Amino acid sequence: MAQGMEKLDSGSHLKRNIILGVGTAAVGLWLLTSVGKVDAGEVGIVTSGGHINRTVDSGWVIKAPWPFEDLTKMNTRVQMVKQESKAATKDTQDANATLALTYRVDRDSALYVFKELGPDYEENIIIPALQESFKDASAKYDATQLITDRTAVKKRSLDVIKANTEKFKIKTVDLNVTNFAFSDPYTRAIENKQVAAQEVQTAQFKFDKAKLDAQSQEVQKQSLSPELLQKMAIDKWKGDVPQYLGSGTIFNIPLGTTPK
Repeated sequence: MAQGMEKLDSGSHLKRNIILGVGTAAVGLWLLTSVGKVDAGEVGIVTSGGHINRTVDSGWVIKAPWPFEDLTKMNTRVQMVKQESKAATKDTQDANATLALTYRVDRDSALYVFKELGPDYEENIIIPALQESFKDASAKYDATQLITDRTAVKKRSLDVIKANTEKFKIKTVDLNVTNFAFSDPYTRAIENKQVAAQEVQTAQFKFDKAKLDAQSQEVQKQSLSPELLQKMAIDKWKGDVPQYLGSGTIFNIPLGTTPK
């Protein structure tokens, strides 16, 4: 009976120790939530029950443990977002492109962006503005202009993005519009047009060359008079007696016969 009581006391003691250990660890972990760190290029915003208590700069942050206070970090570095976009051109062609926007939220604007837009501002504001910008620009140009007037397309797209983001104190840095692609039938039509234009240029080049060659030959024919040909022959003569039969004269020297 005594041994049974000892085993029961031992088991109870072990159970209490386990509970105490788990409780201590839980309290320790909970207290750790009162410490946070804000990295360089970030602004910390301490909130409580949905209310903004304060902002903090980079470094270690001491706050009330969760859920009494929470720490949200806002990125103030230059960031990039990429999107695949599809739109219709002025001549009703489907156009696809890759859009890459760089932007930033300044430190002085971080609190406003967090309060008015929340931490999901990229998904809720920037990406829709990026998509809208390409659709707006594409509607103003035909498919060929999207390729040849790339600078104008980029400028118009960037202007649309700025109009939709900078009113929320989000600064756009730059925009790249790349990888233009159109429907397969239209792409083949462009390629065929380019091939046809190249063939026309080649044919024109050959025609102009043949015309110039003919003109050059005509000029040479008119300039090579008998007197000029005679002078050219005299200039080349080394004084040798002709060793061939023939008629006529060379340099006004009667032709003789070859000695036998």
